[in-house]
Amino acid sequence: MLRTLGALHRRVGRLVRADSLLGAARALERGDAAAGAATLVELARLRIEQARLDEAERTARDALAVARRRGDDHPEVAEALATLGAVHYARARYDDALAVGREVLALVRRTAVADTAPAVIDA
Repeated sequence: MLRTLGALHRRVGRLVRADSLLGAARALERGDAAAGAATLVELARLRIEQARLDEAERTARDALAVARRRGDDHPEVAEALATLGAVHYARARYDDALAVGREVLALVRRTAVADTAPAVIDA
């Protein structure tokens, strides 16, 4: 619930409130790999919008590591990778962003996870 509220606040530009909500969600989810990856993805997206790109990259990589604990083909892996690609794009590292984007596309195609595609595009 806190993660969802934080994501909504991020999307409407209320970044301070989003930060607070996502931080609270993260504190409650420590040790919960299922919830942790999604919250880390949202935190990384927030850091991109805040232009805190070093933190965004670290957080996206943390999200990817947590998501991969659930399996390399898990939908959250695609979300975390897409967010990492967004960090690369924000840093003008277009070759890296493209490589990650191709990895996401291959994962989505391989797993045929239709409900992942909109989230990947949104990242």
